[in-house]
Amino acid sequence: MIKVLNPLVRSLSPTANELSWEIESTTEDPLDYTFRLYRSEGPQGPWDPITDTFTDKYYYIDTVIPKYRHARHLFYKIKITHRPSASESWSSAFHTDSPSNKYADKISRLERLAFRKFAGQRVLVLPIRTFGFRCSCWDPVTGKRQGSECLLCYNTGFVGGYMNAIETYVKIDAEPYKIVPAQGQETEPRANNIIATNYPVIKPYDLIIQPDLNYRWKVSVVSPTRLGGSLVHQNLTVAGCAPGDMAFSIEIDETTVLQNNRPQTLSNMRTTV
Repeated sequence: MIKVLNPLVRSLSPTANELSWEIESTTEDPLDYTFRLYRSEGPQGPWDPITDTFTDKYYYIDTVIPKYRHARHLFYKIKITHRPSASESWSSAFHTDSPSNKYADKISRLERLAFRKFAGQRVLVLPIRTFGFRCSCWDPVTGKRQGSECLLCYNTGFVGGYMNAIETYVKIDAEPYKIVPAQGQETEPRANNIIATNYPVIKPYDLIIQPDLNYRWKVSVVSPTRLGGSLVHQNLTVAGCAPGDMAFSIEIDETTVLQNNRPQTLSNMRTTV
């Protein structure tokens, strides 16, 4: 039975909580397992289901939060079911670790709106997989991948390579054009800076795709800006993927992009996982 690790709840707004979690790295097939999220106002329940069952997803936004929730916590648990054996287990209860800063929340909401309406460009963020089902190219003895180009994991070591794409809007600096001669051939390094809002949380090695131009960048450095401990926005240093990079082998199915998770347009409709 797989185990849920590092569950996290983050407040996006007074009406929305962002939930994320990981699973213990395993050689079992995660597709044999289903998850279901439950919520309560107490750590011991009673628990109410807030989603249908889903598979191989580790991210959710709860947009149906009870009103007037000041000075109270909402607790969450995850039910894990192994379909072949019908056995079940539960994660431990988890909740927001610390209250969000109301000024930071307000700044973030205005920045998300400004980026979407005026100053930003639409991109897709693909979080790199750092846990889950190990790829066949992974050698457990050496703790390294074998080979250079794997279409099962896209050189990440975990099957699938990246999580589902998340739509967001960012500010992309004008990209400088330069050519560097190297051993008789010219290269065009493409380093750039991107300013992202506080949603989603981005980490090094995540992939950012600008679908209109098919530009693809890998994140190398993330410099967060915080106010009162709450994330306001993220300053990213990214490296452009060269033609032939494994990143261009990833095909995006727009029907799976988390487009309804836009925090600036959250309504009383619960997000579909």
